[in-house]
Order: sequence, then C-alpha cells, then structure tokens
Amino acid sequence: MFSKRTTALSMIFALGTALAIGLFTIDARADVDSVVKSLNRTTESKNLDLSRWKVSTKMDNRCTDPNFRPDKNWKSAMPGYAFKPSEAGAWLWTSFKMPEEVGGAPVKGSRVVLKVEVEKDGEIYVNGQFMQKFRRTDGEALVAVSAVPGEEYVFVIHIMSKDYGGLFRKAYLQFSAFDPVEQEINYYLNDVETARQLAVYTPDKDKWNAMIERSAALVDLGAIDKRNREKAVDSLKAARKELEPIKEMTKQFTLYLIGYSHIDLAWLWDKAEGEDVWLNTSQTILNLMKEYPEWIYCAGQAAGYQWMEKDYPDIFKQIKERIDEGRWEVVGGTWAEFDSNVPGGESYIRQLLYGKRWFRDKFGKDIVVAWTPDSFGYNWNLAQIYKKAGIVGFLTLK
Repeated sequence: MFSKRTTALSMIFALGTALAIGLFTIDARADVDSVVKSLNRTTESKNLDLSRWKVSTKMDNRCTDPNFRPDKNWKSAMPGYAFKPSEAGAWLWTSFKMPEEVGGAPVKGSRVVLKVEVEKDGEIYVNGQFMQKFRRTDGEALVAVSAVPGEEYVFVIHIMSKDYGGLFRKAYLQFSAFDPVEQEINYYLNDVETARQLAVYTPDKDKWNAMIERSAALVDLGAIDKRNREKAVDSLKAARKELEPIKEMTKQFTLYLIGYSHIDLAWLWDKAEGEDVWLNTSQTILNLMKEYPEWIYCAGQAAGYQWMEKDYPDIFKQIKERIDEGRWEVVGGTWAEFDSNVPGGESYIRQLLYGKRWFRDKFGKDIVVAWTPDSFGYNWNLAQIYKKAGIVGFLTLK
C-alpha cells in the first residue's frame, strides 16, 4: 500500500496526533504559533440555534416519517429539557425552513450541518432518513451540501437513557463556506500547517521555515479583529501566495488516510448493546460513504461482521459490496480486538485461528497485518504467535 520512500511519512501522518502534540520542532515555531492561535480564535462558524421542539416520551419511530406531524399530546420543549429514565426514551420533533441569511450573511450555497448534544445516547433523522447514532456531544448530520433558501426540513432526535435521566442539551445548525474572511483563514491555516509539517522532512529546512515566517508576517491580524473584510482577505491571500513554493514540495510526498472506529465489543456492555453499537456504526459509515465517494474505511473483529451477517443481512450485503469495491478494508485478522496483556497464549492463537479463517471464508482475504488499538502493553509471546500465524507486522495507537 505504501511506496518505499513514503512509508514512514504516511504512517506518521496516519497517527496525526504525534504532530499535534509537538513531537517535531520547527525553528519558526514561536512567531508562527502566535499568528495561528489568533486566527483559530477568530474562526467562528455561523450557527443557528434550534430552540423550539415538540417532545413525546410515549412515541416510537413512526414519528420519523417525514409526513408525520405531532398532535396535541406532544409537549413543547427547549434545550435543557430533562426526562426520567425510560425504555422508550424521548422523541423530539421540529420543522425548519432554510432562511435567506444568518447573522447578516447569505445562506445560499452553504454547507449546513445539524449539531446535537444530549445525555446519554441519541439518534438523528433528517426528512425521515436515519443519519447517525451518537453519544453525548457527538451528534452531527449533514443537512445540505449546498443550501437553498426556502427548502423545508423535518428533524427528529431520539434520546435514549434507560439507566439515568435523559437530557436534551442543545441543537443548532452550522453554516460554512459563505464568509470570505473565514474561508481565507481556513485556507491559510491549512497551507501553513502543511508547510510546517512537511518542512521537517526537507534537507533545506531553514529555507522553508524562513518562508513560513515571512508568510505569517503578512497576515493583518488588526484588520481581521476589526472585521475589515477587504483588508483581511487581501492580507491572507498575500500570505498564501508567499507559501506557493509548497505546491512543488508536496509532490514529493504521498499521504494515505483511512477511517476507523474503535469499538470494544464487550466493554461494560452485554452482547445486545455491543451488537447495536456495531450496527449503528456500520449504518453511519455506509451513509458517509455515499456522501464521500473517495473515502476508505477499515474495520476488524470478525465477531462484529458475523453479527451483521446473521441479524442484519442487508447491512452485511452493503458492507461486502464496499469490501469488493476496495473502499472498506478488513484489518486485524482476529475474532475481536483483545487485551494483549492478560490472556494466555492459547487465547491469542484462537483469536487468529478463528478470525483469519472467517475472513478468508467470507471475503477471500488473508489478513497479514495485526491491528491492536487501545492496548496498554504486549505479552512477550505475541511476536512469535503473530509470525507463526502469517502476520508480518502490526499497527497500534492510543
């Protein structure tokens, strides 16, 4: 998958947090950091709070039908609405009409995302389509790729909290790509961070760092603070122009990114909840693949795939289609992602025996790279077991 000259670089970028926490030092760091921090504070998306909802704790998924309308038994609700533990949870419903502008800025053409925060678990439906299952503050669903004023939407949020009281924290629409200053800031931040990261790997690092410093000095932070749009945009464009040589430098590198969802199938869950998490994660991934045709995702754990094959054959069929397309990668080769400190050698061997065999039988793939995320140590005999199981290497991350 990786070319020889880019293997190390690609793996470092795939573990991106290493760069974020500053394991690599750049000479121009202090001055550039101050500009980057100032720009990050300035970039605020245009948000529109959704504060008027109808709620029912005696409903089911019939209310996700886009033609459904609440009757008099539904109560009014706002962010902060709380309810007692219940098997059914709470269903919140609202309709929305895309406005002409938000905060004085035109909405037309904007990418619109619904953001939701609840306690504890939630599901989002947009115009009757299931979009995502999420936990707490991670609710997010694409509403429109390019907003059209006047278009109407129905949003439904299902909050589940059967062990503790449930809470609807907030919901809002996030608009992007319509503020010229914000766009230019994001373009510049992307360019300067790319330049800083790649400069580490060039033999003439000092030359690139000097270029980055000159670029940062051209950013007119005063104009940005005063909302002087014309001056701010001009300065950011000039700063980006200073970084243009980076275009040639980037051609020396290849970057591979693969999506992944870490699921502990049995972590404080019974089998039913573990399967439910695997199901909803798979549904979310399949929806995202429709939205982003170029995106590649990977998942291990034969047990999770087997659950889908047995109980949700349509989801399993879609997963297999993506695997055949090369967009869904099978990784790990084990029955589940295991603890690599406590179990005995026979347990590890059986993980690989049953896992690799299942993946070969169902997908025709022999897994040769182990996948051990979130493991806090490794039994000394794993290397021998991996080698004898035909594993040539392993990937881990924390």
